Amino acid sequence: MPLTKPDDGSRFYAPWRDDPRPVPGLLQGAYAYLGVTDFWRRQRHVETGAAAVHAAAEFSRWCASALSVTRTLLDSGRLTRPGELFASAMARRLERWQDEEVSAQARALARERAERHLADWRERNA
Repeated sequence: MPLTKPDDGSRFYAPWRDDPRPVPGLLQGAYAYLGVTDFWRRQRHVETGAAAVHAAAEFSRWCASALSVTRTLLDSGRLTRPGELFASAMARRLERWQDEEVSAQARALARERAERHLADWRERNA
């Protein structure tokens, strides 16, 4: 069943891409990064030292990014009813994960990486 309405030319920021994305691509990416987030969510408990900080930063970055994109999708008006239900379920999971403890160092690193990507994206796509 279709999760998105027909393409109307709208394009959006995707934190994992260097180019603006249409709604179907954004939804596909958000779903993929839900899985990426889950990987780093688990991996941060396996690693030690600097690798653990890196894993926690990746978890924090992708959780926040996937949640932001999912909210963008929900606010876009471009999802069908099944698409809204699907994106809402993703958002609920990501919101729960946002509440998990992550060190201040890892959160700062995640924020720095995300802000750098957005600044570079804006420079390329302004």
